[in-house]
Amino acid sequence: MSNIQYFTEPDFNAVKHTFTCEISEIILMNTDSYSDLDISKSIEASGKAKELCAAAIQTCIVGYGNKNYGSVKLNGVEINIKKLYDDTGVKTNYDLGSKLESTDLTPRRIQRFYRYFIHEYLEKNKNLTTYLFRKYSTNDLNYRTNVYPMAEHAVKKKKESLYLLHTYLSLDMRLGINLHDRIMRVYLARGLFKQSELLTLVEKFQSDKMFQTDFNKFAELI
Repeated sequence: MSNIQYFTEPDFNAVKHTFTCEISEIILMNTDSYSDLDISKSIEASGKAKELCAAAIQTCIVGYGNKNYGSVKLNGVEINIKKLYDDTGVKTNYDLGSKLESTDLTPRRIQRFYRYFIHEYLEKNKNLTTYLFRKYSTNDLNYRTNVYPMAEHAVKKKKESLYLLHTYLSLDMRLGINLHDRIMRVYLARGLFKQSELLTLVEKFQSDKMFQTDFNKFAELI
């Protein structure tokens, strides 16, 4: 075996006792540093919880781009969101792969913290739709309140979850990007679907226009 370049499985099994540990000794660590508790403490410490809540609703529903966060009104007072972020130490200039502490505030983390309240806001404002819903979904109003950034951490029902995934698949196809992978990772972590189910959905969507335009057919795949 000393001259073998590539091990077969039996070759590896013959020497694995030297190179491996007991499977029961390995404990996998979650690399997601996000913590609702820590974010809540940071928001409370900012002294601007209501303002940050309003900013989360504005950016989730209206959207933002190129670090232009726009403004929102709270009790009749207009708030410049970028200035609010600067004043409260929200990190807006960081690489997506950079290491964040669990207490660090970012625009996306603030959206995620307020995810349930954003859903409630949409439920109470029945004429509102998010930019994500209007631009990239099939515009089925039955799912209006479940299509917004960070909703993947809040949706509970199967069809609501699938509709959000379908929307992101449409977005990715139109813009040539890949955001649906993140949605899938969240669903897997939450135990909503099996990986094989999600891979089937993506493959069928990308290869058959029927599933791109007909959400109900898409949802029937699993």
